[in-house]
Amino acid sequence: MSLYHCTHFDLANNDIITPGNWGRKLFEIGPKHQSWKREMVLEAIRAWHFPNKPSRLSCAFACETIETIRCYKSAQCPNGFIYEVEIIERTAPQHKGDFNAVEPLPRLDLDMWSIAHKYWEYGLKTNVQEWPGVECSEILTASPLRIIQKVLL
Repeated sequence: MSLYHCTHFDLANNDIITPGNWGRKLFEIGPKHQSWKREMVLEAIRAWHFPNKPSRLSCAFACETIETIRCYKSAQCPNGFIYEVEIIERTAPQHKGDFNAVEPLPRLDLDMWSIAHKYWEYGLKTNVQEWPGVECSEILTASPLRIIQKVLL
């Protein structure tokens, strides 16, 4: 099954994206990283209530559709490249969540702990006004991803 990944790195066909890059970047900067508190709450809720799900800090991220990865790129990685990718280890742990539902949102009266719990249940699904009909879902996988090809837009 093909998925889509966005990164600032210019990669070639058959290159491998190793899981855990987000966690490595987060820990290199530490508590000063703008996403530190959010990720620590997400990780605490995962460890306490969803221990069989893979940690965001040790996974690779991808989206199921080209529209979803384009939506992600527009806000999170505007200068990045989009790649069609495949999961190498199909039996590796995976999780489907909403990449917008990782922190409190102005239109919702939920604290970070509630948001984190909903993220791991995939119980909160958001849409972006500029991308009507696009589900903001991400796939976390403990597997490396193989580049199939760069997507030219």
